[in-house]
Amino acid sequence: MPDGAPRPAHLFLLGTPNHASHLAKRLRHSPLYRLLTGDSGQLLADARRVEAIRALDIPTTVVAGVAGPRHPKGPFGQEPNDGVVALSEARLEGAVLHRLPALHTFLMNSARVADLIASS
Repeated sequence: MPDGAPRPAHLFLLGTPNHASHLAKRLRHSPLYRLLTGDSGQLLADARRVEAIRALDIPTTVVAGVAGPRHPKGPFGQEPNDGVVALSEARLEGAVLHRLPALHTFLMNSARVADLIASS
């Protein structure tokens, strides 16, 4: 953020991968994935690059969807996920974690997410 810019009072992360993504690691060599995601897709597959992103020193709430499919041969195995991001990938040290029965794409339109933000 530019010097002197007002800092947010609270940060809400909706389905944000805060650790290297299982799905990105699985797809990182696919030409279509590389075309569609560019360097950001490669960043998501690289634990060192993702871990190097600094967390802001403000109260943070992580909202993680857990309505994704679970299958032993799927990218997330039996782990709770939102279809794109696994619960373990969304966790962030020092942040409050809320699990919601939602898919990744629909987190931002969830009435429960809106209520959570409004009540904070």
